[in-house]
Amino acid sequence: MKLAALSALLAGAHGAEVLGYLENWNDVIWWDNGIPNNCVQGCFDVQAMINKTTPYSAVNYGFVFFSQQPTPNQNGCAEIVNKTTGKVLKTSVEACPVWDGKALYMSSAEKDGSHAVDEKTDIQNMTAGLTAIAEVVRLGRMHPAGPKRTKITLGGWSDFARLGSVPNAQKAAALAAKMVQYTFADGIDIDLEHLIDQSKVPVPWHIDEFQAWASFIGNLRKELDTVSDKWVEYAHRRKSALMGSRPRGTPGPRASWRPSSTLRSTTSTRSPPTARRTSRSHGPPGSTRSSRRTTPTTT
Repeated sequence: MKLAALSALLAGAHGAEVLGYLENWNDVIWWDNGIPNNCVQGCFDVQAMINKTTPYSAVNYGFVFFSQQPTPNQNGCAEIVNKTTGKVLKTSVEACPVWDGKALYMSSAEKDGSHAVDEKTDIQNMTAGLTAIAEVVRLGRMHPAGPKRTKITLGGWSDFARLGSVPNAQKAAALAAKMVQYTFADGIDIDLEHLIDQSKVPVPWHIDEFQAWASFIGNLRKELDTVSDKWVEYAHRRKSALMGSRPRGTPGPRASWRPSSTLRSTTSTRSPPTARRTSRSHGPPGSTRSSRRTTPTTT
């Protein structure tokens, strides 16, 4: 049975979510800011994206990082030593540094437009990263095979940064929710691949890294509830910002989707954005995976 048919069968019979990861290094143009695109932080080839995502009911856009220097070749938080000279290149603290608390990144910090969002980002002046994500969300909702729920993946194999403190966790939750609010994504995929290693790194304030992440998840749930409440308001604000930024006399953009006052999930049509935690190996939308959805709650 073809995957597309299987996907439709599962969705119809059990309401299952068939999820693929949309990785921003496949079929993507980077570092190009030519008109009419804004591809400094990556633009997907539209037809390639549509073809690869057709069998899925949901996609996760990856990746957004805490780390200023994503390092895919690193393996854990252990001390990094030159095998020839014995020189210590990075201590364990340097190998898995504390998040700077300032921005969430889409590429190395020295690159143009590297940060996806910071406290100064507003809906009138979207970053290149948020623009790229918002376009993926738009294409997902307009998909010719039916709308795709689109979430933003935070973390990943290349992200070795630690939260390090509860205040950092609170800042991170606010920025992650802001990404959802400004791109109109369906939620955040929390992809912690190095939490065990990170928890072993000593920090000056002696906080358990698991405590920081628990705070992040609880605060993210609260932040996403607020995003849901203001969904229509921000849709109108974004439309006004787009209309105001075009030259006088030029036609405005056609509405690509009708904003909803609530966000959909696989369990309810009136639920707020979701936060997910999955344990996985990276794979493109061409691969299948099984994951368990969790909705963080606070007491």
